[in-house]
This record gives sequence, C-alpha cells and structure tokens, in this order.
Amino acid sequence: MTTYPFLETVPIGMTASEVYVVEKNSKQTWLIPGILFCVCGTVFLLCIITIFLSARKDYDFAIDQHTQWSLVGDTYRIPTNVRPVIYHLYLKVYLPYRQCVNFYEKNFTFNADLLLKLLCERTTNIIVLNIKELAFNISDVLLLDENDEILSILDVQPLFQKAGRTFNYFIKFIIEQPLITGHYYTLQIKYRGILGNYKQGGLYSSSYRINNETRYVVVLINTYTYKFYSKYLAVTQNQINDASRILPCFDEPEMKAEFNITVRHPRGTKAISNGAIKSIKHFAVRICSNWTETNFDVTPKMSTYLLALAISDFEQNYRYCDNHVQVCMSFYSSLLS
Repeated sequence: MTTYPFLETVPIGMTASEVYVVEKNSKQTWLIPGILFCVCGTVFLLCIITIFLSARKDYDFAIDQHTQWSLVGDTYRIPTNVRPVIYHLYLKVYLPYRQCVNFYEKNFTFNADLLLKLLCERTTNIIVLNIKELAFNISDVLLLDENDEILSILDVQPLFQKAGRTFNYFIKFIIEQPLITGHYYTLQIKYRGILGNYKQGGLYSSSYRINNETRYVVVLINTYTYKFYSKYLAVTQNQINDASRILPCFDEPEMKAEFNITVRHPRGTKAISNGAIKSIKHFAVRICSNWTETNFDVTPKMSTYLLALAISDFEQNYRYCDNHVQVCMSFYSSLLS
C-alpha cells in the first residue's frame, strides 16, 4: 500500500491516495493562471519601459543604414547667425600601431571631447554643424551661456544634402531659449568615430613595413596623399569638407576659428599638428597599452580644412629656416643619420 507521509489527516470518506490526487490537480489548476499572470505582467512592464525610453531623447546619431536623415535643398548652407571662436578638441586614438598593441573592439577608432566656444552675431535659437560618420548621444551634448548656465536643447535634427556627386551632413540643434546677439556660448559634445582610409578623408590610418613587421600610423593632412609600404599610422585629409569626420564643426572656409588640440595616443608613437608641441605627458596603464598625451599650442585663426594631425612611430628631426621658424621632419628610423 502506498503511503503519503505529508498527509497528517485524511478527510472522512476519502482515502489518502484520493486526497493526494485532489491536491495535485488543485496545484496544476493554479499553475496556468499564475504563468499567464507573470507573462502579462512582464509584457506590461516592458511596454512601460519602452514608452519611457522613447520619451527620452537619448539616442545615437551615426551615418549608417539606421539613421533617418531629412533631405534639404542643394543650396542649403550653415546659418551665419552663430560663428565659431575656438575649438578645444581632446582626442583619444586607439591605434594598434604594432603587433603587441591591441585595443580589441576599439582598434582603429577614437573617442573625443569637444568644447566649442561660439559667438552669436544675430539672435537665433538654432545651431547647425557639419558632421560625418561621428556618433554621439543627445545626453552627451551640453550648451552653456556666459554664466555657465545650462540652456535646454529641445531637439536635434540630422540633415542630409546631395549636391551633384557630393554628400553633406548636418546636425541641427534647436534651443529653447534664443541666443542673444553679442553673447558667447559654449557647446560641449562627447562623441566617437572611426579611422577610415585615405579615400574617405578625415582622420584615417595607413601602414608601412619595417623589419618584416607591418606598422600603422594615423594621418590628418591637407592636400597630399602618402603611400606607405607597410606599421600603421594615422593621418588627416580634410579637403574639401572632411574635417567634419574628425569633429562636429562649421566646415566652411569662411568660418575660421582657433584650434587647441590635445591628443592621447599609444606610447611609442609621436603626434604632430599645426601648433608647436606645448607639453607631453606619459600614462602607464599596462604593458603595450601605455599612453602618451601631447598638447599643442593654440593655432592662429584658420579654416577647418587646414587642420592637420599625424600619429606615428616615425623619428622626428627639427630644423630652423632662415626666418628662425622651426620645422619638424618625420621619417623612418632607418633614414635617420
């Protein structure tokens, strides 16, 4: 005879086995409604979270198949109500310039902090910047007035223009409170980008070969394209309007401003830019991933397409011209005599 030790008492007229079957069926009867209740509750909670996230303007902007860009006319230009004064740009470049340097998923990318000082020449509640293949969150954008008071940004609109064979991209910031003529403002943006190739322009990587090892460099130059025969380097190529691949900016020749550039790059590489080197700092993180930070003097007022930057492990040699201007030359170590 089967016993059920968990049953202390048996109702009159029922055997212990009958009581067990009744209780078992009772538990199964409550199981299905319980599961349905949990599923419905989970779906309801997900709907609430989705609505909440949709209400927040905290989404990425990137030029890819998912970005919705509004088409503007081929004569559209950046409004001149607001003009740039100085770009304070901080770049951290993840360049795996040789074999032991590896940043994994961040290889051939860069992070940046931009602090852009603006002058309002005519009252407006709109700021429009050029941008190409850069991504940021609206939560990483901050607009301050002269008293460091935060101004509310109501909306950010991606705009797209096709002029012949040229494609231009803009970001339009709509501000709640109008900017006042003659007042200065500061726009802060944290963003990220990729190191492209020389055909794309902007900040791109190239490579050369030394002692049977491929090394990479980063280059940002104005007009010329260099061909390297094997290490990676990073370079810039900003004509016609490719500076917007490096930083959100007023990428038109007449929109001149000063540039204050600071670059953090892998230790073992050197950085050069338009300004003379002001300071160099070293940061020890771990073997083969240490960093060097190079800060440059502020440039004269200039157009964005003149911005130049190169990161490589090239040797550098300095010479003075007849007018006492110092010139930096970079080349392979094997060419240094």
